[in-house]
Amino acid sequence: MERISFGNFDYSISENKPLEWIVIKNESNKMLLICRDCIASERYHNERSDSVNWENCYLRKWLNTDFYDVAFTSDEKNKILDTVISVGDKGITDKIFLLSAEEFENYFPNQTGRTAKITPFARNGSCVYTYHGRCAWYLRNPSEIMCGNTTCVDHGGSLDLVGGDFVFGLPLGVRPAMWIEK
Repeated sequence: MERISFGNFDYSISENKPLEWIVIKNESNKMLLICRDCIASERYHNERSDSVNWENCYLRKWLNTDFYDVAFTSDEKNKILDTVISVGDKGITDKIFLLSAEEFENYFPNQTGRTAKITPFARNGSCVYTYHGRCAWYLRNPSEIMCGNTTCVDHGGSLDLVGGDFVFGLPLGVRPAMWIEK
């Protein structure tokens, strides 16, 4: 899989470093990228709720404000495309997002690229569910989280369902995705 550097983020704890992205879809005028590593550890949502979905979760806000604001220059932000994400029966627009379980299985049909290393920043953020330098990472939920559950990719590269404290309190890895123009 092709890799590119785009943006900088303090995932080493001591200094900003270039972010390395894997090109998972390459079209004539744009590319879909996913971060090679879990660059942070965050909660899916910051409080218990019966009605959490991608539109109103904490992690979406963090990706599209905190992360977006510090990781990319003005020129880079101009290259990041708006992406319409389906949530239930409506579409919302994001710059930075997580893959859905369907996208994950489509773009990673075998083990190649499914696992992600944990960066020092993510480890320092108390990322749970790690094994031999790899960590579990969140996927986007297309609809409301039922009974406090959401999907993730475990440290071995398989889809998994996590719930309760993992969703609302304990952080898992974050592997951002985005479309950029060529």
